Amino acid sequence: MIFLLIFWGKRDMACMQVIGMFDIPDDTILYVFSFLLETKDTLSLVRTCRKGVNFGNFYGFLKSISFVKYPKYIRTFLKHINTIDRVVIYDQQNPHLWLLRFPRSIICKNCTLTEKFLPVNCNSEQVKELVFQNDFLDDRTVFKTNWALYPNLEKVVMKLWSVDTEGLENLPKLTTVYIEMHDGIFTWVNYLEKTSFRNMGENATISQISFNKQLEKLRI
Repeated sequence: MIFLLIFWGKRDMACMQVIGMFDIPDDTILYVFSFLLETKDTLSLVRTCRKGVNFGNFYGFLKSISFVKYPKYIRTFLKHINTIDRVVIYDQQNPHLWLLRFPRSIICKNCTLTEKFLPVNCNSEQVKELVFQNDFLDDRTVFKTNWALYPNLEKVVMKLWSVDTEGLENLPKLTTVYIEMHDGIFTWVNYLEKTSFRNMGENATISQISFNKQLEKLRI
């Protein structure tokens, strides 16, 4: 059982109350969960008491989910939609259509696109990492999106036939950009050489490491 100490009153007449972690409002618990990065951490919390188990069963506790089988993926996503921060999708056409919510980290591997990568009936402002990796560049997959929908995006790592980067320069929180295409590699360094944009953020860094090392950096 995890306890919280609550103090109130004047300094010389302070009162103290001990309450359990899962006695505080549900919204507050979900806010705490938002700072936890791994499922093992949220799972450790919900296992501390019966109220925690009930909370986890109702709101979910998973931080990451992978698309493997359709029915199980949908059921799991719906159950843990309040806590999922990372989604990995393999071998799907238009993978954005399988995102019931756009989490902080979106990773698509060997997926194809026949339309723009856009959120469907959900908010995309919380997305911080976007990775789109295809093992082969001859599938002619072209990535297009409205970059303005991702104002908090920090990392873009892609390996595709082609990527439409128009608008990417307007995202102030970007720190890492590495895009490998059929006709070359796009990083901050050659992007800066071709443009005079100034709204790139002071933290923008030049990335010259390989695509695989970028994936390792993102712990994918």
